[in-house]
Amino acid sequence: MSCKRKDYSEAVLMYEKGLSIGQIAEFYQISRQAMHKILKRREIVFRPKLRYGSENVFYRGGKKQCLRAHQLVCLAIEKGIIVPETKCSICSSEKNIEGHHDDYSKPLQVRWLCHKCHYEWHIENVPIENPSPEPTKSRKEICSLGGKASWAKRRKEK
Repeated sequence: MSCKRKDYSEAVLMYEKGLSIGQIAEFYQISRQAMHKILKRREIVFRPKLRYGSENVFYRGGKKQCLRAHQLVCLAIEKGIIVPETKCSICSSEKNIEGHHDDYSKPLQVRWLCHKCHYEWHIENVPIENPSPEPTKSRKEICSLGGKASWAKRRKEK
């Protein structure tokens, strides 16, 4: 009984042409981590993680408070609570507008910056982080936004 191995030679070409590891992994229907290992075995020189311009993808992880703020903004946009602006608040550019937090303890206070201004702001500054912020909304209001609040927790408050 022989086991056929997939040929991933095209994956190398795809990566060299500019596709991300995630996009290639999706094409082959495997995990991103598995694709990373495959490319590493083929001794690919990986692109640097910090890139500027349209190629840059900000890391959306980090500290729990930062991640929480990003998730709340995404939910608020989905629900229509926050409406994204179309111009950068610094240079008035209309390209690649992104939400930015000056203070993670105020997750719904967002400034809209173009990619370039956002990148430059983070090089020179660090957002304010409050170790244990007091929520500005009640649990019931936060649960109404959706997300990971369990049904049992919402039921207790009624």
